[in-house]
Amino acid sequence: MKVSALNSSWGVTTLANVQDLLGVGDKVSSIESQIKDAYIFKAQTIAASIETTLNSGNLVVTNWIDNNQELLSGLQGQSISSIMIQVFVMISVVLGIASVLAIIVMQKSKQIGILKAMGLKDGDASLVFLYEGLILGILGALL
Repeated sequence: MKVSALNSSWGVTTLANVQDLLGVGDKVSSIESQIKDAYIFKAQTIAASIETTLNSGNLVVTNWIDNNQELLSGLQGQSISSIMIQVFVMISVVLGIASVLAIIVMQKSKQIGILKAMGLKDGDASLVFLYEGLILGILGALL
């Protein structure tokens, strides 16, 4: 593991070696296990299943989710703030493109009038500016 606090305080060995080292005989004070990454957020369900299966009155089963609520809360808050930042960036980009297009439409009102006099429909004129906005958005995102 690459967690310095755990690396400096944990040791991994066989049960027999630890029992000999501590001189406790055939006793076990705690057992820790690791679950596969695919089941990492099912730790509470797995812990409940182990507790039910072993059905011992003096058995205490804990899981990483219960032990690290602050970490999960922080990660969830970070995820929510990241989504909010993305939403506000998108809103500002949309407003920027809309304001540029509004200025372009105001500057080209004479040309639009000429095109309409030649038979251009309102929907087709709108499509010209929508395509222009799309191109501006794509180029802006690429840059």
